[in-house]
Amino acid sequence: SDVLSPKSILLHGSGLDLGASPGGWTQVLRNTLCVPNVVTIDPGILANRVMSLKGIHHVRAELSSEESIKALARHAPYSVIVCDASLSNANELLVKIAETFDGVSSLLKKS
Repeated sequence: SDVLSPKSILLHGSGLDLGASPGGWTQVLRNTLCVPNVVTIDPGILANRVMSLKGIHHVRAELSSEESIKALARHAPYSVIVCDASLSNANELLVKIAETFDGVSSLLKKS
């Protein structure tokens, strides 16, 4: 079975691409997996071919920023998450991801 097949995942929520620039995995989520809404977070820009896709919501900010946390909460839940963010320290990246999702969880509990 093909892992990157729309039939291989439950699509009950949005897709999330962390470290999205320039947008290769965003395209896979949208075009190959047919995820209708994809949230992308990266301080960099997405390629025009990616930004022109329907259902792309790009947050041009650091992962743990307030703007990112609010966007993540607004588009939750997520069916699939990809991450190819680049930091020199993988542990630092994992800590950032955990802190960010703690912030999202707190926001969702308040609403």
